Amino acid sequence: MIVMTEKEINMVAWRNLDRLDAFHALQALEDQVVLKEVMLGDSGKERVEKYQVPMAEGLVYNFAAKKVNDRVLATLSDLAKEENVYARPLWLEPIPERIYIDSLESKYGTLSHGVYLEPIVGEYDDPFNQKQGLLTVPLSREGNCLIYGSAGNGKATFLTTLCYSLIKNHTAEELNMYILDFGSETLKVFETAPQVGGFMTSADEEMITNRFKMLQAEMNERRSLFSDYGGDYASYYRNSGTVIPNIVVVLNDFSGFAEQYEDFQDDFTVLSRDGVKYGIYFAVSATGTNAIRYRTQQNFRVVMTLQLNDATDYSIIVGKTDGLIPSAYKGRGVVAMDRVYEFQTAYAMDSANLRETIIEFCDGLAKNSDSFAKSVPILPDTVDCDFVGDYIRDISRVPVGVEKSSLNISFVNLTNKVVLPVVAQELPEMINFAEELSVLLSEIANTTVIDPEEFIYKEELSVVNMDFDEVVKDVFAEMVERHNSYKDGRMEKEVLAGFDDRIYVILGYKRFYEKLSADSKDKLNVLLEKAEEIYKIHFVIFDTASQLMSQNYNTWYKKHISGSDGIWVGDGFADQYTIKISKITADLYDDIGSEYGYVVSKNRPVLVKLLSSAERE
Repeated sequence: MIVMTEKEINMVAWRNLDRLDAFHALQALEDQVVLKEVMLGDSGKERVEKYQVPMAEGLVYNFAAKKVNDRVLATLSDLAKEENVYARPLWLEPIPERIYIDSLESKYGTLSHGVYLEPIVGEYDDPFNQKQGLLTVPLSREGNCLIYGSAGNGKATFLTTLCYSLIKNHTAEELNMYILDFGSETLKVFETAPQVGGFMTSADEEMITNRFKMLQAEMNERRSLFSDYGGDYASYYRNSGTVIPNIVVVLNDFSGFAEQYEDFQDDFTVLSRDGVKYGIYFAVSATGTNAIRYRTQQNFRVVMTLQLNDATDYSIIVGKTDGLIPSAYKGRGVVAMDRVYEFQTAYAMDSANLRETIIEFCDGLAKNSDSFAKSVPILPDTVDCDFVGDYIRDISRVPVGVEKSSLNISFVNLTNKVVLPVVAQELPEMINFAEELSVLLSEIANTTVIDPEEFIYKEELSVVNMDFDEVVKDVFAEMVERHNSYKDGRMEKEVLAGFDDRIYVILGYKRFYEKLSADSKDKLNVLLEKAEEIYKIHFVIFDTASQLMSQNYNTWYKKHISGSDGIWVGDGFADQYTIKISKITADLYDDIGSEYGYVVSKNRPVLVKLLSSAERE
């Protein structure tokens, strides 16, 4: 006979048995047993205590009663299920193969918030104590994270979950992430998130190089900034009350990185060692224990491993395991805490198309965000006026391009120059730069382009390609007026404040000079010779090195072109003598193309990607 415990009988009685489908099915069976008669009273109690044994679904079987057939058992099982009556399990159910971040946050809560980083990545199992717990990566508390695992066992899933957990709970003001994916490139799904400042693959050499430069510069800047507030990120935040973002660098497949960027391994070791103190963290995946140098491994305090090909490696990574190895599920691994536990990596979301769902999630964050992570600077395809628009102010800092090494904007100062020489091997090499520079100059000063070869066709520019004598006459008259005003004002600079800046861009000086009358040539030589910076009339002279050097006998050339300042466009810089440099190095002989040039100040050259017109390209 099948019976239930008194507590379960009372539970069912409270809920009215006659409303249950399973109870009606029980009544319809032959050889019915009246539970009330069997179970109640002293005799029933004695019979149950003496003969009952545990059965499925929380029911018990009493050998003292008459035999019960399978139909009775099945019907009573349905009755127990319908009323949710179950026996207390002897141990917890194992962690499922698929668990999700949202359900874990609902179950355990969220630890990662504000500037404190402790993203959820899964759940661990503690069968000895009959409990399960939340698996996190305590970046702010412990530092860098290293996850091992053989191919196909969930390293990319682990990093995907970590990235999702971070961007879900932190704004771009609290967190800036930079992702280097040398594996399957699945982490590209986070590229549009406002917290992600750059996504890089093995092919993005320029971005990776610049990223390491940025990290080194950022660490040095934070070292100086934090020194007055306790010296580390947490003390600075606590004592200053100022929020600066944590930086998390996610690197998928260290082996691929080390193979292709071997020169950066020492930089990586230094940054991963010293960066934690300043809020710069690394989360890295590797295929095995030999993938990372031993001294670099010492910089990672949070170490986990997914399934490995060699079972002996588990103890090398997490210590004594007492025979514990991960179950054969993707994302299953072991982690050392107070002891070694098995864990299951969570999935970011419960979605049939996880990739598209994450992309939509990141796009939504970006759409509603007012702040974004600082992006990894790279040289643009075209450096035009729009690109440097935020830097256009006045002629004291004229942006002329982007420095290739530092990626900073390169400037020239025209206020302290009457003549700025721009030189190349051939004049056509400079046209693109000359045109875009003229457009930029016209936005900040009264600019006239003198173009005897008719290279320039920009309608918005004031271009002169005929009547050159009239141009010289007008410029000469303007210079005389300013000179006389200065002289009459007892040579006080303030008297020239009412005059505007005038800039004349001459595209091919020798050709322009040859088209002048004898009188105009004399006037041009005189006005250039007598010109001073204070008159606020400036000349930007474009010509080939040989043509410009042919003017070096003139007094104005000796006065205004010292050779220590100027711009060289294109190849051949090391072979010319118009612009002098303090030291010639091997790289100066490299071919750079007409889109690059050297901006020289005080004999120091800097390689620059120069302004150019997107229309011409």
